[in-house]
Amino acid sequence: DNIGSSSTYLQHWLPKLGLVFTPEPDTHLRLAAWQGMSAPGVGDATLAPVSLAGILQTRPSSAGVNGQLEHTVALRGDSQLSSSWLLDAKTQQRWTEQPSSSGGVQALFEQHVDESRLGLHWQPVDHTWTMSVTYDYERYQNDPNLSSLDSVDTQKLNSELVNMRWFASAQWTVNLNWSHNEVTSTQQLSTGPL
Repeated sequence: DNIGSSSTYLQHWLPKLGLVFTPEPDTHLRLAAWQGMSAPGVGDATLAPVSLAGILQTRPSSAGVNGQLEHTVALRGDSQLSSSWLLDAKTQQRWTEQPSSSGGVQALFEQHVDESRLGLHWQPVDHTWTMSVTYDYERYQNDPNLSSLDSVDTQKLNSELVNMRWFASAQWTVNLNWSHNEVTSTQQLSTGPL
């Protein structure tokens, strides 16, 4: 990873492990743990989801930052409550390490992100309507040793999303999305947290 004129070489294995448990035909529990190179941003869980072998969701870099080593553990479950209703829940924890070099001293700055999502999905038998209601919670904790005038110390996101889709005809589909988002954060300054 290059930071200004400094560079830090980071070599690491990137293992991935996924387990699926099906206690009933309509219920699935998925556990996964992996390491990778990425820099997901807080607050964009619904913007650019990418599946990991169809098991879990993670996000690519949203800030254009490269060179972060990410450690993640995640648990996800879903249950088909009836022919029209699906309940889906996910929680995961991510730790990222960003290498930095300043004045000949190399260091790894850590960030910690907790994420949870709960969703209820409805699709009637005739498949003309679908509706989803989801709740997202994210908490981002920056390394207290990382100090800059615009660095975020902690940040929390609470988000509620309602998505409705109407398949009016073979040519027309109508989508309606409504979300309510609340972000609270503390900023780290040279004089202390704000």
